[in-house]
Amino acid sequence: MEMIYNGGKGKCRIDLTRFSFDSKIVGRLRDMVLLAGDKMDGYAGEIYAECKSRLEKLAEQREAQRFIENKAKYTTEIKKIIKAGNMFAEICGAEALEDAEAEIKLTAATVYARMMIDGKPGIKEFAGWTFTKSGLAFDMYRVKYSKSSEYVILLGGTGTQCGIAYKSKQASIAALEIDKIKALPAERLQQLKADYARLMKEAGYLPAENKEEEEPMKKTAKPEKPAPIKAAEPEKPAEVKPAKPEPVREPEKPDEKPLTGKGWKIVFDKAMERTRIIFESKPRLEVRAAVKEAGFWWNGTTKSWNRGLSKGAHKAALALAKELSAMLA
Repeated sequence: MEMIYNGGKGKCRIDLTRFSFDSKIVGRLRDMVLLAGDKMDGYAGEIYAECKSRLEKLAEQREAQRFIENKAKYTTEIKKIIKAGNMFAEICGAEALEDAEAEIKLTAATVYARMMIDGKPGIKEFAGWTFTKSGLAFDMYRVKYSKSSEYVILLGGTGTQCGIAYKSKQASIAALEIDKIKALPAERLQQLKADYARLMKEAGYLPAENKEEEEPMKKTAKPEKPAPIKAAEPEKPAEVKPAKPEPVREPEKPDEKPLTGKGWKIVFDKAMERTRIIFESKPRLEVRAAVKEAGFWWNGTTKSWNRGLSKGAHKAALALAKELSAMLA
């Protein structure tokens, strides 16, 4: 494209097919277009058409990508093209360029995730983000490791994990399987929300609904505290002390006794300081759901579902081993 501007005093040639559309260069190009006078709309229209064409090609190339991280890179480039194209759309009166993936906006927020804590379902608080995609609300938080990070996505109002990816937030969003999430039965969704609300109340993040039920509990608790509890205090330490060392010793010899089953094994890896679940092939959706419910997260580097090497993780692994044995018998 050859452009004449500033009353014929300025002249330049631009190969739009090789133009990078970086923000600083686009700003200068826009200034030149505005100085072109009666030719302004024509120049703007030509640049807009190039942006629109490039956006369509990038969207097709993004769909052809197998890896989520690569899809995220294309979305980042698409955002840049949309921003540039809409600058010139305002000048020539064209429709604004759009892309569903690129329009997602993250809002900083405190999010709450369902997970197994000391072998029991519970709630953990994270500093993260909220966003909306395809009409559905989601929460997101970041899990930091020594050499990598995971971005975990939760279905809004349920605290339930529905997506995970590495390296970037955009990759995690691209990993969401929206069709499968929307296909969840209404009864299942209601149950997830009810369980989430109950766990949030038990953890103290939500107030109790019925205050009248709390008052009699407080009143009945007062007469029990003075005499019975004081008398029982000296006896409890003697009974509890010998029982404590037994569960602590269980994970001390993890590498010698891995848990195994048909197509899977659970290893207590001291070197990595992780409790690892390794499958011979990709497990079914319901199996993956059970593993996630037990507090394990997929790690593409180790090719295993991981959790810390702790007493709680050991208990969760023992309970999960029974489930896997039944599901994969």
